[in-house]
Amino acid sequence: MPLRHIRLNGLLIMVATLVAACGGSGGSSSSASSSSSSSSTSSASSSSSVSSVSSSSSSSSSSVSSSSSSSSASSISLPTYHITEFVPVTSYSATPVDINENNVVVGTARNGSANPASIGFYWTLSGGAVMDGSLALAVTSNDEVVIQNADASGNVTLTMLDPALGSATGIYQTGISNSYPFAYSRTGAAVGGSSYWSGPTTTTSMLASLAGASSVTAQSINAAGQIVGYANTSSGIVPIYWADHTATPVAMQGTIGNPIAISSDGKIIGIKQPGGGVTMMYYWSSPAATPVLISVANLTPIPIRINKDGIFVGYATSNSGSYAMVGTAATGPVDLATRLDSSGAGWTLYYAEAINDNGVIVGSGIGPDGRTAAFIAVPN
Repeated sequence: MPLRHIRLNGLLIMVATLVAACGGSGGSSSSASSSSSSSSTSSASSSSSVSSVSSSSSSSSSSVSSSSSSSSASSISLPTYHITEFVPVTSYSATPVDINENNVVVGTARNGSANPASIGFYWTLSGGAVMDGSLALAVTSNDEVVIQNADASGNVTLTMLDPALGSATGIYQTGISNSYPFAYSRTGAAVGGSSYWSGPTTTTSMLASLAGASSVTAQSINAAGQIVGYANTSSGIVPIYWADHTATPVAMQGTIGNPIAISSDGKIIGIKQPGGGVTMMYYWSSPAATPVLISVANLTPIPIRINKDGIFVGYATSNSGSYAMVGTAATGPVDLATRLDSSGAGWTLYYAEAINDNGVIVGSGIGPDGRTAAFIAVPN
């Protein structure tokens, strides 16, 4: 599974040294800590106790449009990409989890036979920096990095570090009502479960609940402070939106699905997994928009991020295996390997973990030499 879904304990984060360079030229979220507010995948229908972003009412079946027939679907064409391996820590296999608009990449490198076995990394086209921590989870627009440590008892510490200074700028308060940040914005604000952090060194505050819901879970937050998530109601899972952390949430159009990520300008990608285990994917061009049902054929897609152009990334599985996916509401999930130029010869791509507003993608797979490798894919 991708790193962002795994909680690990570790000891040290080291310098990330540039050993590869690539040519060419989000609100984003990332998490490696577990939370009591894990996503539920039960289906949802509209409820009289649920208020909607739009003042007009409609049933979930009539308020969902098809990506093949809706003009609201993203019409941007997918570019081709130039792929390059990067090795932030020698002799370790790297898994990137975030990239900001300065093309700074963070993530975790592993080597089971080394000590430490896990090393968080900070990678740029010109070098790295020394930091303390075992997992790098997110990077802000100012290139500050959220890192995670855990002691022998499993107590988690989440710290914001400034690589330029080589020192911490703050610590996120965690553990209140068993709450931990799950997703981070480019400003360093964070959400997790029903909690909100304006940044490090701050106490948590509770997000407002949806009327009639037994609980709410925030899944993603962008730099503008917009938050998306879902509510558990008597009718099932309802997608919801907070205009900011002080707002009362409202149900998004369609009353279906689980929003996974929100872009810097409010585009949203999400999924729904009804009975039978068939995952469906949905796209909202804005929090108030009618969701578009994205055609996924015989795939099980898991979107992770979406950028301002409506391009989403993640991974997809089928009977023949899994692959890193990229796509839009109009194209549906596409195997990223099929969008590579000649630089992609010999690559097998498994996970596309993040995309920034420049369209640059980072992820992991198997390189031409047969080793597990981290990649950066730059649009041509």
